[in-house]
Amino acid sequence: GDGCPKLVEEMKRRGVRPYIVIDEGGGIITDPIGGVKGNFAMVGIFEKGKADIVFKAKSNGGHASTPKPGSPLARLSDLVSEIEHKDPFKRKLLPEVKGMFRALCPYAPFGLKLVFSNLWLFGPVLLRLLPKISAQAGAMIRTTIAFTMAGGSDVRFIPHQGMDESLKILDGIAKRHDAVLETGYAIDYSEASRLDGEEYAFLQAMIEKTFPGIPVSPYVMTGATDARNYREICDCVYRFAPVIYGPEQMKGMHGLNENIEYNCLPGAVDFYKNVIVNNKTSRR
Repeated sequence: GDGCPKLVEEMKRRGVRPYIVIDEGGGIITDPIGGVKGNFAMVGIFEKGKADIVFKAKSNGGHASTPKPGSPLARLSDLVSEIEHKDPFKRKLLPEVKGMFRALCPYAPFGLKLVFSNLWLFGPVLLRLLPKISAQAGAMIRTTIAFTMAGGSDVRFIPHQGMDESLKILDGIAKRHDAVLETGYAIDYSEASRLDGEEYAFLQAMIEKTFPGIPVSPYVMTGATDARNYREICDCVYRFAPVIYGPEQMKGMHGLNENIEYNCLPGAVDFYKNVIVNNKTSRR
């Protein structure tokens, strides 16, 4: 919606620059990567871009009694099949993804610990395996596209292959199948927030103060949030909701029976109280 951009414009008018922005996106995730067990505070450092696109194919018509080969529906089916089964997008371990593996490494079993601590050697293997481990893991290393209905699909752009390049790839595939790509709403990936500054250290400290013993890890936010708008007025925008998402919550996210455990709420309240009381402005 347009609410958040208006808030940002008003803050710009007033000369307000937040010390830190904490929005939805990450959370306390149970078993975030296959083989790594336990609860981890996953902090989104940036988010992927997003576009709503439509593939269209046309023909001159005809009669079903004498069908011509290459009907629009058949061509679109071939197009979808090619993208689904021959992933056209480049995979890469971004610095933020490597940072996640470094943070999770001490809690992984020996085999994964060996892999996570030697990404220079096992990186190519991880690039092949991550999409098979989980859809969430696979989405952190490449642009993704989901065919949600016969008329449209959703594309999420990764920094190393942003909006322009990704759409160009899809347009090329569409042309091979005598189809046309039309782009609706589109926005590129957001800039990453720092991991080595005092703001991230502050957020990490507040998480540890509120949820003692829960490790903190950066990760790539694969969805879209309003947080990207605040990047105009704040250098440190993080995506972290202080609630626990177990397997049931992750499975139901944006799906059937989406829910959250009510016993998460006291911890969430305590987290925001700690952020308000201990933030840089309050300390002045």
